[in-house]
Amino acid sequence: MRNSFPRQVHLRTQKLHTFLFFSLKRSMSNRMRAIFGPRSPVTTPIVESVTDTKEIPHIFTRWTHHVSRTLCAVNLYPDADVLGSALVDVVQSAGWTAFTIVYYDDDGLYRVKKLLETHGSRGHSVVLRRLPVDGNFRSVFRRIKKSKETFILIDVPT
Repeated sequence: MRNSFPRQVHLRTQKLHTFLFFSLKRSMSNRMRAIFGPRSPVTTPIVESVTDTKEIPHIFTRWTHHVSRTLCAVNLYPDADVLGSALVDVVQSAGWTAFTIVYYDDDGLYRVKKLLETHGSRGHSVVLRRLPVDGNFRSVFRRIKKSKETFILIDVPT
């Protein structure tokens, strides 16, 4: 039986410019095989529309609380339920019965939802602390230090 895969694969990358739609249209005529990104959730629907229409894979790494409805999208970031289960496993294996969760926004709170449901039902002490949007996090961490809380889970954007 003969191998039907090519012996050599040549990759060529191209960074798309700000005028995304026109860049995509021009690149489509150059035999584009896949799109990686974008990082911005604002431009993602445009890319998904084009990749679905042309049946080209759209590969991205960004947290999202919903499953993509497009046929050609592949998100390499862990699903929210999978990430939540992993956090539960880490906290359980560490033996934490009381801990603090520091989060930045509603998305962060959503990511730790499963952890809150699991440990809240067991009567464990879980303290939630939201970081201020002004970027001055010192007051939050001073409060944590004064309270003598030792087990801290931090969910902040990178």
